[in-house]
Amino acid sequence: MKKMSTSSANRLLITGGLGFIGSQTAMHFAQQGWHVAVIDNLSRMHQLRKDPLNKSYTQIWIETHYPQIEIFIEDIRNLEKLREIYVKFQPSVVLHAAGQ
Repeated sequence: MKKMSTSSANRLLITGGLGFIGSQTAMHFAQQGWHVAVIDNLSRMHQLRKDPLNKSYTQIWIETHYPQIEIFIEDIRNLEKLREIYVKFQPSVVLHAAGQ
């Protein structure tokens, strides 16, 4: 697959970014050269396997293999925090993949 041209405009923010669809999308776009950030409240954490540091294996995988992806552990219903993340990251595209 041909990589997309990268520019400062290629900034993707994904809600639910540590879920299956969100994380796969984040990794794909990071491989294409996009600047990617994910927001997740880990609401499904109790259903997922986790390590002793209380992180999901998906979060550990992304942090280890895709350190360029920014991870924000936050609830998107917290509008103040969501605004802070939006202003800090300045996405050109937002993908809503949060399920709850």
